[in-house]
Amino acid sequence: TGIFTVKDLVEKIQHLLKASGTGQRRSTGKPLQIEDIMSQPISEELMSKIHIRSDLFDRYLTVLFRSILYIILKVFYRFTVRGADNIPRRGPYIICPNHVSFLDGFIIACAVPSYAITGLFFIGFRQYFKAFGIRSMVRRARILPVDADQIIEAMQASRFIIKSRKALCIFPEGERTPDGKVKAFKKGVGVLAKDTGARLIPVFIEGAFEAWPRGRRFPRPGRIRVRFGVPVDPRQLLDEARGRGLEDDDEAIAQGIRDRVIRLKEI
Repeated sequence: TGIFTVKDLVEKIQHLLKASGTGQRRSTGKPLQIEDIMSQPISEELMSKIHIRSDLFDRYLTVLFRSILYIILKVFYRFTVRGADNIPRRGPYIICPNHVSFLDGFIIACAVPSYAITGLFFIGFRQYFKAFGIRSMVRRARILPVDADQIIEAMQASRFIIKSRKALCIFPEGERTPDGKVKAFKKGVGVLAKDTGARLIPVFIEGAFEAWPRGRRFPRPGRIRVRFGVPVDPRQLLDEARGRGLEDDDEAIAQGIRDRVIRLKEI
């Protein structure tokens, strides 16, 4: 069976432990936690996909392609950005946008300040990066392609990137919205933020759904706006959640940052 959410992952591992006779507890007597899995050393194969240290060539390519993309967005989508000064000059932090189109990753890459782009990583589905000859380019672009059911790899890589004091862009909805509305945020972003303490930055993308929604083969011109909110500490989101009676910390963080993304729509 595919594993698509943190809940699926934990339930699958618990099932395997029961089947092997190990039980649901580790030798320490504590219940198994997703953080225990995330903190395990990552494989050499996975490490080879993560280009932590950028060189001069990486920076040149980044500036070149970002400039081309920015011009395209300006000409065809009257691209505007607000709140970019909320992006810290150094990581770690997690950028959390709504997910409305195929353009979203490019939009975020063009929206962040130039000082932030070479330290920003993206998680993307492998199926979009299978073209021959682009594997090295994807790595240099700091895109980590994973399969939809490889949540262990995705979570371990994300934790490693953040622990390396880099920035990470995650689309917490997990998939593009079918109707333009912000869907529920999966609790994986809460797990990651709680474990690493990384600040979360809400982002609202407006207009990209109209430009290239699910089901449309090609994009069309329009107007795209991006709004960055202020960074928020996951502990603040937990405090707010407890005031509303939410008990699941990971879900509370995910819901809290989703609320902030939605608020940006009104600004």
